[in-house]
Amino acid sequence: MLDIHVERYRALPSGELKRESAMSDLMDRAKKLYETRLKAELERAHMHSFVAIEPDSGDYCLGDTLSEAAGKADAAYPDRKTAILRVGHQAAIDLSNHLELVRKPRR
Repeated sequence: MLDIHVERYRALPSGELKRESAMSDLMDRAKKLYETRLKAELERAHMHSFVAIEPDSGDYCLGDTLSEAAGKADAAYPDRKTAILRVGHQAAIDLSNHLELVRKPRR
């Protein structure tokens, strides 16, 4: 029998909780910009590309790969955080085919 453990909840130190909350806020603002201002244009001309969005300015960088978009964003905004989305997809990357199943010993 194969047992799979999924971590749903975890206790976070307050500093890490604030950092996680800030990243969630960054992603929420970037997704909102994508949906309201960028989606139509990007999905028409750059379907399946990666887009790094700097939510404070609304600027973005495109790349054929996640690494390319991240590199362009780091060069353009070295002191700012960006959120990376994949144009026309719900997630930037899909790990479902790469999850490693770990066997837990039976007791």
